[in-house]
Amino acid sequence: MKSQECSDKKDPALNRDQRIAFGFVASILAAIGLGFLILGRRRKERERTITS
Repeated sequence: MKSQECSDKKDPALNRDQRIAFGFVASILAAIGLGFLILGRRRKERERTITS
């Protein structure tokens, strides 16, 4: 695994791009997760209002 460490030092731009891409994907996944949570809560509230 030494070759990977060397490549990171030689090309920091690639490492930075990988970090940006990872952050972008992580933020999208977090947004989707929050959206599902909000939708789930709204659906539960709707079911409560219908039953009551």
